Amino acid sequence: MKKILLLLCCFFAIGLVQANNTLQKSDKMIPHWVKHTPKSENPNIAYRVVQVYVDNLNDMHRKSLMELTNYLPQSWEVNRYAEWQVKGNGSNEIKVMLEGSPVAVPMDCKEVDSYWEYVRIGYSNKYRCYVLYQVVRPGARAVEYTRLTDKYGFGPVALSIIPGAGQMYKGSYLKGGLIMGFSVLAAGGIVFCESTKAGYMALANKDHNATNIKNYTNTANNWGTGSYICIGALAGLWIYNIIDAGVARGARRMVVDSKFKGYSMRLAPTMIDPYTPALTACITF
Repeated sequence: MKKILLLLCCFFAIGLVQANNTLQKSDKMIPHWVKHTPKSENPNIAYRVVQVYVDNLNDMHRKSLMELTNYLPQSWEVNRYAEWQVKGNGSNEIKVMLEGSPVAVPMDCKEVDSYWEYVRIGYSNKYRCYVLYQVVRPGARAVEYTRLTDKYGFGPVALSIIPGAGQMYKGSYLKGGLIMGFSVLAAGGIVFCESTKAGYMALANKDHNATNIKNYTNTANNWGTGSYICIGALAGLWIYNIIDAGVARGARRMVVDSKFKGYSMRLAPTMIDPYTPALTACITF
């Protein structure tokens, strides 16, 4: 019991230290993709999280883009960064040199999401930025549709059989830690109250003095009441834990939307012949 309490105190102290170093954040919860880089369903597409430090947020996108090639898969054999340009559809195109290639090869990259923290480093403050990119293998042409969501489905509810686990799975580490810690305290209170009650009942059974027996019995009943209070607190906290794991929003995460089919449709007037107007539909998949 003492080891568990000591471990909880250590986690709480670490959280306080990190909170003191972080002066401001772009989001209340760190996005899920910051620590868990998404996986692609397409072998020609990869997702990479780039971390940079900047003095001004206006420099975040350019510096992260310049650092992107250092985070690419080794199997792509990218030699060095060459140049990049912004494309009209919100994406970027980086021209990279492949090992053994005499010319620069274009590589599409799209910024999916970003997150920053204003942190104290030594005697100065900087923005610690995380940028999630979707990148296409140089020379390849591939498309994968993604979306950002703060919903996690039924998974957190299933995990909440362990108090606090569902909240931690959704990125609410402080809330999950508090729920888990108070649950441990309530369970420990039940064990302590029941053991103390049993001890006083044993004294009452051994004693032959009516006054002592009465005092021991009353004290045992009081400890029994404390046990019931702890049981009620644990049950209420566990029910809240399940409900919260199901309805509360979690940290923002990226998912691959494999069911989405990208297409666009455009209607345009036309003439079948010089005297017959018509309307044509152009569908692009």
